[in-house]
Amino acid sequence: MSTENRAGVRRAIVAFFGPHALVRPTDDGYRVEALVGGDTAKEVNRAFLSSVRRVEKRTRVRAEWTCGTTTERFFD
Repeated sequence: MSTENRAGVRRAIVAFFGPHALVRPTDDGYRVEALVGGDTAKEVNRAFLSSVRRVEKRTRVRAEWTCGTTTERFFD
């Protein structure tokens, strides 16, 4: 994830994923690791992207979701 409003987006990350998410700063944003439930990874990604873009419209998300032996990737 990359963003220019790091503090605001961090609050949105914690609000979306909960306090147990592992949020690590990177050079241009954050790396987030969390357990998430939902019908599909695509739906969760869209909901997450919408929540962080309310804070900073130019936030970009690259995600990789793994369930068992299946991995899905999302790039906005």
